[in-house]
Amino acid sequence: CGVHPGNLAAMMMQTMTQTMTQTMTQTMTQTTMHAIPSLTAQLALAILVVGVCFGGCKETVPTKQLITITDDLGQVHHLPAAAKRIVSLSPGLTEALFGIGCGDKIVMRDSWSNYPRAALKIPAIEGLKPSAEAVLAARPDVVVASFPPATLRSALRGAGVPILAFNPVTLEQVARSFESLGRACGSE
Repeated sequence: CGVHPGNLAAMMMQTMTQTMTQTMTQTMTQTTMHAIPSLTAQLALAILVVGVCFGGCKETVPTKQLITITDDLGQVHHLPAAAKRIVSLSPGLTEALFGIGCGDKIVMRDSWSNYPRAALKIPAIEGLKPSAEAVLAARPDVVVASFPPATLRSALRGAGVPILAFNPVTLEQVARSFESLGRACGSE
């Protein structure tokens, strides 16, 4: 249809109201009832057009694209928007986030993330066995880690918080993890 369904419905209702008002006025002024079948036909046609458009037209309003990231565990994550609050549980990933301009989005880090110096101003959490409760208390949009424990992954998944696992070894993997982190935080 090329028109947003909500706008189309409003236009159809307005047209139907005008048509019905005109037809009813004509009907009331005429002595015969010839206009009533015409009104019924017009109403049926309007209902059919609205029904077909709502049932068969795709909305033309642009929809927001999900950010899709596949981590090093092969998990595919669909983020609704760029993360504004990130928990980093890896010194290398913390440094990478600062390097790509997302250091200001880190709301919690592991206790070994001490570079760059700005990272030291961010609250820290135990890195080997991070508490899911402590991580969730930071209200992250996303968590990044190199070796996230299965219990943490499960707890975060249950809370609806994606945990992206990156443990790059080759230069190609490093580049891919930087690109993925950039997409996750909106700094592509």
